[in-house]
Amino acid sequence: MLEGIFELIFAILVSIGKEPFKDIIYLYETNTTGNFILLIVLLFFYFLLTILVNAYKIYCNVIYSPMARTLIDYLMNPFFIIYYYFTGKDFNNNYLYFIISEIISIVEDLFGGIYNEYIILFLCGMEYETKDMIAKRALSLGNMTLLNTKEDENESNDNDSNHDNKNKDIKNEDKISFGNYEIDL
Repeated sequence: MLEGIFELIFAILVSIGKEPFKDIIYLYETNTTGNFILLIVLLFFYFLLTILVNAYKIYCNVIYSPMARTLIDYLMNPFFIIYYYFTGKDFNNNYLYFIISEIISIVEDLFGGIYNEYIILFLCGMEYETKDMIAKRALSLGNMTLLNTKEDENESNDNDSNHDNKNKDIKNEDKISFGNYEIDL
């Protein structure tokens, strides 16, 4: 929010003493109505996409790591390579450089997805340390601990009728006993 406020203040300061709509008025006067409407529609889409990109940046800064945040930039690289090849701005019409660059950018996107755990490979144990598998193991271990605790409580309730003091914590001045175990302090 502060960034937007500073951008607005700087935009006002830069436009003082200048006519900011001079170029738009010139385009309106020299182009047809259809081209000017197209310009306005494209400007609207530009502002809308700017809003989406800024919202995405804020969302990713809160939720994801910087590596995950820049992954979307890497996903656009194959499209930029194709665009620059066909507009003639890069590769000097050399098919070999174009194909090698395209393959490298696609492989880079694949490994970026694997590193950020958007793509999980279930081979050679590569899935073992991913967030999803760790969460599943934690839930299964947590459920096993709860089951064991309930079983222990049921057994201790049965044993309490015979041995009231056996499974209770007893604290003496120099040792603590729990069940059959004693710990010296």
